[in-house]
Amino acid sequence: MLLSCDDEKQIEPPWDNFSVEVNSIRWEGATQIHHYFNSNDSLAILGIIPEPEGLIELGIKFQGAGEYPLTGINCAYHATIGHDARIGEYRFDPNNLGKLVITEYEPKTKFIRGTFEVELKKVFANPDTVPDILIFREGKFEGKIQED
Repeated sequence: MLLSCDDEKQIEPPWDNFSVEVNSIRWEGATQIHHYFNSNDSLAILGIIPEPEGLIELGIKFQGAGEYPLTGINCAYHATIGHDARIGEYRFDPNNLGKLVITEYEPKTKFIRGTFEVELKKVFANPDTVPDILIFREGKFEGKIQED
């Protein structure tokens, strides 16, 4: 945290970074982190990627710092136009387990930082010439858990 002479004028750094290597290409964007349905234990971590335009969605049953498996419906990638019209979707591949690691969590400030790796399989895509599998490696995120 950066402080001025006046403690009331605190300036926080932009804790909303997201990056990941996808099929050997680096994607970077912003993070949105919030609880699902106003619960305190179901956490959604969204990576908003401007190029190629899309949204990475990771969900966990949150219990603080530690390692979490990425399985089933709790992880997906949506290729989009205008960040709302979906032109492609990739979902969890049960043959390739993923993991998400919360490396830092500060309950007082709600700051969270972590890493992830997962492979997702194409459900549909337009155009259909995109890869059948997206391999997410060296994923990193940091941000503050937003209150709804």
